[in-house]
Amino acid sequence: MVKDINLTSTEWCDIIFEGKNKKYGAYYLRKTSSKRHLKALMIVVITIIVAVLLMVFGAKLKEAFSKSSEDESITEAVKMTVVDLETPKPEQQIVQEPTPPPPALKAAIKFTAPVIDKNAPEEEDMKTQEEVTKSDAIVFSKNIEGSDDPNAVDPNTLDKVVEVTAEQVVQTPFTVAEVMPGYPGGEKELMKFLNENIKYPAVDQENGTQGLAVLRFVVGADGSISDIKVMRSISPTCDAEAIRVVKLMKKWIPGRQNGKPVPVFYQLPVRFRLEN
Repeated sequence: MVKDINLTSTEWCDIIFEGKNKKYGAYYLRKTSSKRHLKALMIVVITIIVAVLLMVFGAKLKEAFSKSSEDESITEAVKMTVVDLETPKPEQQIVQEPTPPPPALKAAIKFTAPVIDKNAPEEEDMKTQEEVTKSDAIVFSKNIEGSDDPNAVDPNTLDKVVEVTAEQVVQTPFTVAEVMPGYPGGEKELMKFLNENIKYPAVDQENGTQGLAVLRFVVGADGSISDIKVMRSISPTCDAEAIRVVKLMKKWIPGRQNGKPVPVFYQLPVRFRLEN
């Protein structure tokens, strides 16, 4: 009677090949089949485990990369910087001297020869002979409220008499003054003001429009800003935005010439830039 044999052992192979040539290749293959099957099974199991781990690791890595890209896209914002706030130096700086005022004139009294004219206006200011004789003023073709200065000019010696009132005196702005005007607090405060108030036009953001706009304006003797002009344009909307913000500025510290406040031209470059 054949005893119970474990089929996973090598005893069954010895029974089958009992009395036969065991040097034959079939005996060796059957005797080592269990080890080969076990080895193959382990390789398959290990391969499946490695494949699963790679799939899980790849999914985690993809999820982390996607989340990082999303965070970076959310934090990106369009920024505008204002740079190069120094006033561009003109190629040739010419100091403009103030226009000299007209010479002081001696006082004069108008003398009109007596002529009978019924159509003469009643308000015509005609001096009498007595008024002309008693007056210390020079006789001239019209009345002049002159100066008592001994160096005052006799209007009769001039080819043309030009009387200029205080309201008519308009001083031409200087291109370059001894002391240039400045924003209260300096360029740092000027940059802060522009950054806080300029809004990048949406249409220019969509079109990718960017560049340097240059404005020129007059800083008056009282520090007020006037006569704003665009010297270099980027786009109508960017130019209009820069002008709008300049009009919001408070009074500047005026420029000075010979120790007196004078109106001065000032150029302000403003850069509109999109950052990725």
